[in-house]
Amino acid sequence: MTVSAHVPEEVDILEITRALEENLGTKVDVNLVPTRNPSVTSVTYWWRTATHGMMRGREAFQFVQLQIEFDNTQELMQIDFLCLPEIQKGTGKGRAVVDTIKRVGQRLGYKKIVIDSIEGSYMFWLRVNFIPTDPFRTSFPRHMVHSL
Repeated sequence: MTVSAHVPEEVDILEITRALEENLGTKVDVNLVPTRNPSVTSVTYWWRTATHGMMRGREAFQFVQLQIEFDNTQELMQIDFLCLPEIQKGTGKGRAVVDTIKRVGQRLGYKKIVIDSIEGSYMFWLRVNFIPTDPFRTSFPRHMVHSL
């Protein structure tokens, strides 16, 4: 099997970082997530509002968080989560960030982007052209895909 997808380079990570910072008006940090398995063929990056660690629950809705796994063997990108400040939802800024992620993924040769959507973000993912892999499933999380 020939793999045509490439692991992102610094310029790709910076493009996503700039999209987050410019659209959301805040400084973000980005880190490579260490892998526990050296045989894994993917890399994962985590973006978050500068000076804040990972947040859960309602507190998370005040900050920017994004985690993407780039799996070049399977030629897919897994968005593990995307959290935007509650005040910025519905402004089109999330769409602009997702459009940048799509553009970077396509340029790197990835075939699709997947996400397991929670109920509160399901309509957003539909609006940015992700489709459920099982349209008859009504419980969450719902696996969704966008072909590049």
